[in-house]
Amino acid sequence: MITNTMRFKLYDVIVSLSEAVDLISPELNSHHQRVAYLSYRIAEQIGIPLKIRREILMQGLLHDIGALSLAERISLF
Repeated sequence: MITNTMRFKLYDVIVSLSEAVDLISPELNSHHQRVAYLSYRIAEQIGIPLKIRREILMQGLLHDIGALSLAERISLF
């Protein structure tokens, strides 16, 4: 069972990953954060329950995680 503390820690990890994408690939310029926000707001407007909206928010933050090119990933090491 996921507790609220675990949920907040998972959210913190996801936010950190999305911020790391910005550091590595600045051309994305917080695109994933805007997608997450807009997706959350649309879900809110159409009456999606809060629990699912939170999942949508986290998925929006991670949707571009694979956008890093192989060259960018190699340059990290």
